[in-house]
Amino acid sequence: MTAADPPMLDVLILAAGYATRLHPLTEHCAKPLLPVGGQPLIDHLMDSVSRLDGVARIHVVANKRFCGDFQIWAAQRLERERLFIYNDGTFDNADRLGAIGDAAYVIRHAAIDRDLLVVAGDNLFDFDLRAMREMQLRRGTTIATCLFPDRERIKHYSTVEVDGTGRVVAFIEKPPEPTTNRIGICCYLFARRDVPRVQEYLGDGNNPDAPGWFIAWLYRQAPVYAFEFAGLWYDIGDLASLTEADNVLRRRAGLHERDVYEL
Repeated sequence: MTAADPPMLDVLILAAGYATRLHPLTEHCAKPLLPVGGQPLIDHLMDSVSRLDGVARIHVVANKRFCGDFQIWAAQRLERERLFIYNDGTFDNADRLGAIGDAAYVIRHAAIDRDLLVVAGDNLFDFDLRAMREMQLRRGTTIATCLFPDRERIKHYSTVEVDGTGRVVAFIEKPPEPTTNRIGICCYLFARRDVPRVQEYLGDGNNPDAPGWFIAWLYRQAPVYAFEFAGLWYDIGDLASLTEADNVLRRRAGLHERDVYEL
């Protein structure tokens, strides 16, 4: 690596949830392994990650119930030499660590000491992560945001307000009365110096569940910038969003559409 090369980074895919809203589909299959558009949902994330330069390791955190399935999946990937699967030790929704708890688990066990991309394993998007990485290298910790048209559904996401430089000045997880239609998705590029703050956040007794709670805390501790993207994005949480995302990608792949998603 030359002096002009950007620093290496690690990638963490959060895939340890139990997706109870998608039962019975997810009783025997982890949500990120469900086929969407003819291939596992997580493969679409991996395709996006593969376009990034300088990825040292890719970490996927799963739960005890589905860890073996992710290991089988990983063995078939071209990136298998730098792809690591973690078992967070939980077996059902009642004892889950939460997304931030899982992130802390991997950061600790993998001794991550690089810039870190964290992305939810049930998110589907088609924007170029390289543009987001370029912004993060210039400015520091950066989160992906988009303008979302449905004000009622915004209440289930995170709203983001920025100043004239793009720095986050407000971040509200699941706002009861949204004041903006800019939302944040679970796609975060942390500067190396901010990675240890995950443990600091948990050490202060904060909510370990939804990843947005960490961003809502972090922007008050350190500069966080918003990368605004346009294009495809799905947060696949229920049968309707799963069916819609599947059909969008089926159209792109020339496959027939389905009225209701089925395995």
